[in-house]
Amino acid sequence: MRCRSRLYKAPALIALTLVLILTFAYIQECHAETIDSAFCLNHSYIIESGDMLKIMVWGHENLSGTVIVGEDGRISWIGLPEDVYVLGKSIPEIQAKLTGELEYYLKDPKIIVTLIEAKTIRITIVGAVRSPGVYPFRTKPTLMGALASAGGHTSEADLTCIRITRFLAQPTNGTESKSVIVDASKALAGEEKIEDLGLYSFFEDGDVIYVPEKSRTVSVLGEIQKPGLYTLDTSGPGTRIFDIIASAGGPNSNADTGSIRVTRYTKQEIQTIEIDLDISTEMGPESVGSPQNCDGSFVLIPGDVVYVPRLITVQVLGEVPSPGKYQLKPGSSITQAISRAGGTLNSADTSCISLHRSKAEGAKIFNFDLNSALTGEIPHEALTLQNQDTIIVPELVHQVSVLGAVNRPGIYRIYETSRVLEIVTLAGWVTHDSDSGSAILIRKLGEGKIQQSPINLKRLQSGADEKENYLLNDGDIIYVPKAITITVLGQVRIPGTYTLKSGSNIMDALFKAGGTLPDSNQTEVLLIRGDNDPKSQEIDINKIMADSNATDFNLFEGDIIFVPEIIREVSVLGEIARPGIYKIKDNTTLFEVIAQAGGIKETGNPTTIRLTRSSPDGEYITRRINLEEIDEKISLETWILNNGDAIYVPRL
Repeated sequence: MRCRSRLYKAPALIALTLVLILTFAYIQECHAETIDSAFCLNHSYIIESGDMLKIMVWGHENLSGTVIVGEDGRISWIGLPEDVYVLGKSIPEIQAKLTGELEYYLKDPKIIVTLIEAKTIRITIVGAVRSPGVYPFRTKPTLMGALASAGGHTSEADLTCIRITRFLAQPTNGTESKSVIVDASKALAGEEKIEDLGLYSFFEDGDVIYVPEKSRTVSVLGEIQKPGLYTLDTSGPGTRIFDIIASAGGPNSNADTGSIRVTRYTKQEIQTIEIDLDISTEMGPESVGSPQNCDGSFVLIPGDVVYVPRLITVQVLGEVPSPGKYQLKPGSSITQAISRAGGTLNSADTSCISLHRSKAEGAKIFNFDLNSALTGEIPHEALTLQNQDTIIVPELVHQVSVLGAVNRPGIYRIYETSRVLEIVTLAGWVTHDSDSGSAILIRKLGEGKIQQSPINLKRLQSGADEKENYLLNDGDIIYVPKAITITVLGQVRIPGTYTLKSGSNIMDALFKAGGTLPDSNQTEVLLIRGDNDPKSQEIDINKIMADSNATDFNLFEGDIIFVPEIIREVSVLGEIARPGIYKIKDNTTLFEVIAQAGGIKETGNPTTIRLTRSSPDGEYITRRINLEEIDEKISLETWILNNGDAIYVPRL
């Protein structure tokens, strides 16, 4: 049994009055110091560990003070020798309990208990929220309330795997943490109740909420220094594929940087995009962040798979300028490999190039014609190379030369059965500026003689006549002449530049130009030869047209034909509105010239007009004309003027 001492002494009346005044003042102070005045007035509040209480005993200031409810639910008060358990009790209950305890020491003690500060629940919220940090709460918050205090989640938040960690006190080794992963996406979207998530209904002090971000990584595979997963920058303009390749250590030496593939998975489809790092696109401000570029500026998104393929190695041997091993892109063709080796030499037999391929089941050899490959006659699949392929270009044995206006002039291999049409076809056929499909076969004969045989390629191609499809010999030359380009100017119906076959003459060119105009001077046509020292020659085409045996001039490349205009003039003098010299054409009449000159003045005499004309023997003949007495029966040719005529209108 504990020993108690009596501390109480009867106070005087004045002392009691003073106590009442101090009590009233103390109550006011309690209200001022409390964080929330509602706690002082709310008698239903249940005390928890960490709450701060103020205890006042009337008349005994030495017994008054502030206490904090400990983790064990007890308070230590100077007025009592032992701690008092108050956890889970209301303010009135605590006040009654303390009064009962103090009655053993004081007579009729007056005790007031005030809640100064309720314990603050602190929740740590980190991750993909707008304002990460530690947030205090007066009451235990829910998940939605806690996230709302942190400004809500960001657009990058992955609400399907929120981690909640709680630290539990252990009697032996301090604290222990326990974490749970919850899917709060449907609850936060209003599709489910928060209680259905299997979460704690309310959070406790010290809980940690971590909201992770969505996946922000891409996979980098293939011929790269450091394959793996790499994180993207989703907060700015985005991460370019060039930056990811650099982060992965760059491509290997045998990487095909021109055919990098990006596989993108969307809800609708799987998309494959080919990127060429070997080209450079100058990025303007408007293109930053754009995923449309197919070069190093291509912008990746989370989940993309970047694959850097490996170059294939092939060997090109034989009649090429640079035989050796070459690295090519996967899917490259035989023609591309030969091109890398510098093409074929003139001594190459391009009609029987061989491809040697080694496989696990055994080696295989494929033969093909390079010209057929270039013209597209062989499918691309048959020309596609594989790693470690070998291409051999053999030497040509028998050959002919195809020159002139063909698409691929050069030297071509021939066999015993090779003919003109076959070789011209291998040469890509004639060009648009060829001489209308004609050709010449030039063959060397014995004793230094040369034989030239004309060939009509159009007739050969149509199959109408095979007699000119000659069998070819080694060393033959097939020459397809080019058409010549000439210019026709002056008094022709359609002046311009024309393409004619070689050997064409002036009359052929004038026919192309639509013929000469009526006022053309056909006796003085100029032929200007277009060489380094141009020369002009006058030609009378009237003689050529009148005499079939007359010499017509053959034309050459660059020739210019100029058909001048006939200059015929008459003089109009006297009492005329505009005296002067006027040009005339064929069938120009006296009336037309007087009209051109503005007509006869009022002072002019139209009845005695004089027309002076030179005769073939050089004499001048003057004729008087009365315009007022013209006989309608007289032929119009009577009034037609000649070059050099003079018309005089006398005064009245």
